[in-house]
Amino acid sequence: MRIPYTLLPLLLLGGCGSGDDSGGDSPYAPPVSIDCSTQSSFNNRLICYVNQARNSAQDCDNDGIRETPAVSLVAYNLLLQNAARSHSDNMLDKTFVGHFTDDLTTADPDTPEDSSDPNYLDSNGDGFNDYFTTGRVSAAGYSASKLRELVTYSLSAGSEQQVVTLWLSSPNDCTLLMSSGVSEVGGALAAQSDGLQTHNYWTLILAAPANP
Repeated sequence: MRIPYTLLPLLLLGGCGSGDDSGGDSPYAPPVSIDCSTQSSFNNRLICYVNQARNSAQDCDNDGIRETPAVSLVAYNLLLQNAARSHSDNMLDKTFVGHFTDDLTTADPDTPEDSSDPNYLDSNGDGFNDYFTTGRVSAAGYSASKLRELVTYSLSAGSEQQVVTLWLSSPNDCTLLMSSGVSEVGGALAAQSDGLQTHNYWTLILAAPANP
């Protein structure tokens, strides 16, 4: 049985996710602590835990020092949710986990897999290949100036908090989750039971609109 999940709008504190912390002379000042225990739905809990993580400094390189600073909270966006949902559905249908459009076993030879390929897209010069994420976000009708995408797979009882904690434990995923200059988010979980356990494919997309 297939179980579709998507993220719905979440209202936290005043000014949640607005603005851009990448400019100005003053560092981002986090608001009061965020309590996710009050969120009763799957959808709201996932965005809440994302913002709870962004609201605190993190140890992205796992050296015991929280040197990755807190960044601005992000606000829900329906178009990003739709893009995330399409990718989670695609990963479930083709049983793979990644940022590509399929498992690459039958990939088009023109697929830009590394920076030596002229079609490889790194719109911000930070080593993140935007090519596939840009394609699905554009197909959903969203025009972005900056994109970050996180994906993962979990079995059975993985919770929203556990998934965010998993992303934070990976240096690359933690860095993406804690990106500055993004203000909106959409995410989804596609799940399917085989009768013994549930297979969960998660996608989270963080972005800044091209014309805010």
